[in-house]
Amino acid sequence: MPAKPIVKKPKPVIVHLGNVGDSFAAKTRAYSKRFPNARFVGIDIKSQISTVKNWRQIKAGFAEGLKKLRNNSVSVISSDMALGYYPERNKIQYSEETIHLAFRKLKKGGKLYAAVHPESSGILSAIARLAGFSQVRTRPFTKIEYERTSWTSAFREKGHSLVQMEIIK
Repeated sequence: MPAKPIVKKPKPVIVHLGNVGDSFAAKTRAYSKRFPNARFVGIDIKSQISTVKNWRQIKAGFAEGLKKLRNNSVSVISSDMALGYYPERNKIQYSEETIHLAFRKLKKGGKLYAAVHPESSGILSAIARLAGFSQVRTRPFTKIEYERTSWTSAFREKGHSLVQMEIIK
């Protein structure tokens, strides 16, 4: 009887939108080292040199960068204070295009995590549902999440708040 062929399970693909800057790049770098069996993709309009073999950097806007990825190929997309952070209308329109693309790129059951300003969470939740996402959960940031990067720490020190959105395909 012939042996069953060995089928390699594809590595999960994790995309971080807006990962340039000392603390955000450090976070992507740390995760890529901690999880060597995953592939990390950073998308930002600024350049970032990746020194880790399972981390690829795309210098582009979020929508342009997501278009370079295959549909239904991504496990997780994360955005810390980049996607939907500013409640102004032109920023929300850009977030709308990005959320629709995120839906196409995520695998079934894939998740989009977004740390956003509380004023933006309602409109982003509505956009996510229109894009086809099945669930949207929003909760306040935890103390540990505020300490994750220098940007989130500074934001809290100034008396501002953030919420964490988990958006599931």
